Amino acid sequence: MLSCRDLVIRQGGKVLWQNLTFTISAGERVGIHAPSGTGKTTLGRVLAGWQKPTAGDVLLDGSPLPLHQYCPVQLVPQHPELTFNPWRSAGDAVRDAWQPDPETMRRLHVQPEWLTRRPMQLSGGELARIAILRALDPRTRFLIADEMTAQLDPSI
Repeated sequence: MLSCRDLVIRQGGKVLWQNLTFTISAGERVGIHAPSGTGKTTLGRVLAGWQKPTAGDVLLDGSPLPLHQYCPVQLVPQHPELTFNPWRSAGDAVRDAWQPDPETMRRLHVQPEWLTRRPMQLSGGELARIAILRALDPRTRFLIADEMTAQLDPSI
């Protein structure tokens, strides 16, 4: 289970989330609908361990998220271009997490040659698919999708 307990998130002097407590079970789907600028992306970053909360805890099966190893809570960001190292290939970023099989790449419409390119050599849609591929490591237990389809071609 992924849970947060008494979570407080402040950013830029503004309280985005106050005393937020909930639990999500494996396989459960949860959506958050709120106006722009209310902290949905920031909450996703906190739940995935990318950012620390101001107060409170994020727990996976009752324990804090791992800090120095693979985190089973993965975030697919709205702007994947901001999460890839521009000096490394997209494939290096994926292989840092796992080695995807050809079938998974085919299902996500990821061409093998894309993994040889740096992020700036890929389109937004190509990079979005690679970000999804990276997050789908078999060890991933919870996937947080922050408007992850915004840059994808509708045919996918």
